[in-house]
Amino acid sequence: MIGQYPTLFNAAVMRNPVTSVGEVTASDIPDWAYTEFGLQFTPDSLMTPATFQRLFEASPIAHVDNVRAPVLLLIGEDDLRVVPAQGLRFYHALKGRERRVEMLWFKGETHPIDGVEAARVSWEAGRDWFKKLGQNPVD
Repeated sequence: MIGQYPTLFNAAVMRNPVTSVGEVTASDIPDWAYTEFGLQFTPDSLMTPATFQRLFEASPIAHVDNVRAPVLLLIGEDDLRVVPAQGLRFYHALKGRERRVEMLWFKGETHPIDGVEAARVSWEAGRDWFKKLGQNPVD
């Protein structure tokens, strides 16, 4: 949304985000990418170039050049649902485009980032991010 509607958002927090849908083949729910985007999934489904292209075009990474809102990424190091490399690549893509981006990396946390301390830190970081940046217009 922040790439497709760059003037609508003043700030964003992304928690273990899927940023390149065609690359979620390492997920513990491999059918998700297909069914979420209206593609049929069967046990013999393969990621073809055409399928990947369709999923890529629906992915945040395809719109990274348009992102203007500052982004805070919250990444669980041991996430099996969305590999941490998804968020890490998005971070580097934004940094490489000189966008404002920060990332918190939670050691030992999985997809929900639900350890007591990690949940507290991630919630407070998101709150503070929006408090600091959400009120200012996007450059």
